[in-house]
Amino acid sequence: MAWRRFTFAILSRLTIIMPMLIIIIGTSPIKTVFVVLVLIFIFIVSIALFSSAKPASLLTATAGYAVVLMVFISNTNPKRAVGS
Repeated sequence: MAWRRFTFAILSRLTIIMPMLIIIIGTSPIKTVFVVLVLIFIFIVSIALFSSAKPASLLTATAGYAVVLMVFISNTNPKRAVGS
């Protein structure tokens, strides 16, 4: 049980820190979309494997994480903001 909590803690930290580091380094829109898609996938898989969340809670958590990433991306480079 302790290894599951440790693994989940590491994955959850990486899904928050990785986009900040990768997106700040470059400004390629393709790289940004790829990073967001991969990290959302890692996030949803880690929650599905390491928690007992119901599907509705899983969807809500993933949507919240995606919103946080999109806000971070739009504040990183205002020229690429959605709707500009």
